[in-house]
Amino acid sequence: MLGAAHAATAHAETTTSQRAAARGKRPVGDILHGHTRQSGDRLRRDGYIASMTTTVDSATQRFRAALIFAAELHKDQMRKGTTVPYISHLLAVSALVLEDGGSKDEAIAALLHDGPEDQGGEATLETIRDKFGTLVAEIVEACSDSFEKPKPAWRPRKERHIAKLTELARGEGALEHAKPGQLVRVVLADKLSNLRSIREDFLVMGERSWGRFNGGRYDTLWYLRHICLLLGPHAPREADGRPNRLAEIYRRELHEFHARVLGPRAPATRNLALD
Repeated sequence: MLGAAHAATAHAETTTSQRAAARGKRPVGDILHGHTRQSGDRLRRDGYIASMTTTVDSATQRFRAALIFAAELHKDQMRKGTTVPYISHLLAVSALVLEDGGSKDEAIAALLHDGPEDQGGEATLETIRDKFGTLVAEIVEACSDSFEKPKPAWRPRKERHIAKLTELARGEGALEHAKPGQLVRVVLADKLSNLRSIREDFLVMGERSWGRFNGGRYDTLWYLRHICLLLGPHAPREADGRPNRLAEIYRRELHEFHARVLGPRAPATRNLALD
């Protein structure tokens, strides 16, 4: 039975690929798994994106273009210490943004938030600005802690980044098109996705998992905690005035993880306790 199921699945996948090839297109799965070396511009020139514009609105077209662009940017990148394609993180962050009520621009920024920092620096940022607009580029730039190669020392770099994000979240920075709450939503989604990956690694590997991170156990938890405590209060409030759902989920899961790693009585754990 299993052999027949596998054979049927393989036949369906082959048929899908054949139909796509007959239409002169690469299957979407191929693009997202990095099997294509074409750039987003080449895909547009070849009609891949243009062919899908008749049934979707412009915001959806932009999101689809951003997804393809992100998959191309990070095609050879894996999640730290794993063989998991990096695009999985970007998809998770974008999904969290949308589930929290974020706009398509915020979801696009979530897909692209690591592009300049990891793949091309300021040149990539300017490409994002040209393709997806200034609002998206402002969020992406604010999410980046450095464009330098090699990167500066981890702890001072993160301290500067937290200070910059806190200033922007308070409305005291240089955001011209993006609202502080939009930036905070993307940052919290990013850190929640990171927290969940770190937690799963810890459950499988225990203390050895911290060796994957430049900050180690202490500084990694410090960073996640300060993002939560300093930015969480500036997340957009719910329509009924309640605290932001995403910020509350992040704080609760981070509190539970601190209790597991550091113990429930540790001061850092108590600081995260919800009222």
